[in-house]
Amino acid sequence: MLYCHGGGFFLPLQVPALRLAAKYAAALHMRIFLPEYRLLPEHPAPAAFDDCLAVWRQMMVRAEALGLDATKILLYGESAGGALAAGMAQQLLAECDVRPVGQLLIYPVLDDRCGRYASMEQSVDVAWPRSSNEQMWREYLRDITSPAAPLVPLRTDYSALAGLPPAYIEPQEIDILHDEAVTYAEALTAAGITVQLNEVSGSYHGFDAESDNAFVSRVIQRRLCAMKTMLESSSRQPRP
Repeated sequence: MLYCHGGGFFLPLQVPALRLAAKYAAALHMRIFLPEYRLLPEHPAPAAFDDCLAVWRQMMVRAEALGLDATKILLYGESAGGALAAGMAQQLLAECDVRPVGQLLIYPVLDDRCGRYASMEQSVDVAWPRSSNEQMWREYLRDITSPAAPLVPLRTDYSALAGLPPAYIEPQEIDILHDEAVTYAEALTAAGITVQLNEVSGSYHGFDAESDNAFVSRVIQRRLCAMKTMLESSSRQPRP
C-alpha cells in the first residue's frame, strides 16, 4: 500500500501515521510505503503530488525486487494525503495500465472551493478550522493559475471518474471537510464506482492519532475490512 500522510502539505510524516501504518501492515501482512514528499512553504503544488506519483512509479518498476504484486496495490490518504491519493487514482486511470485496486480516503481534503460546503460553517472550534484549510489551499496552489484535477480531485468532470478503483471514504462527524468527502463519494457512486462510505459518528479530524483507543480500534477494523475486500476482489477480476 502507498500511504500519503496528512499535515496540510506543511508537516512531515508524524508518529501517529507510522503507528497506523504499522497496524495495517501487521494485520494484513503487507508492505506499506510512506512517501516523505516535499512540503510547504518551500514547495507548492505540484511538488507533493509529483513526489507521491514518483514513489508509485518506482514501486511498479521495482515490484519484483521489492517483493510486491504490482496488480494488488492500494492507495491510502488522510487529510491532505487524501487529496494526493484521490488525485493519484485519477491520474493513474488516465496514464497507466497497472492501477491501484482500491483507494482509502480518511477525512480527506478534496476541494479548494470551501464556500460550497455547509460543514465549513457548521463545524466551528474544531481540530482543523476553515481558516487553516483556506490558508493551506492558498499556499499549495499559489503557482497554479487554474486549479484542476488531479491536484484538486473534486475539480474534475464527474464523467471522467468512471473506471476508478473501489473507494472507502471516511468523513468525520465533527469536521469542516465532512461534506466534501460525502460529495466525492456520491460522485464516484454516480460514476459506477463501488464506494463504502463510513461516516464516523462522534469523530473529528485527526481522531485516530490515539490508535490504541477502543473507539479508534473499531474504526481501524472497518478500514482493514475494506482493504481486505479490495485486495480479495482484485484477485477475482481480470486486470486491464
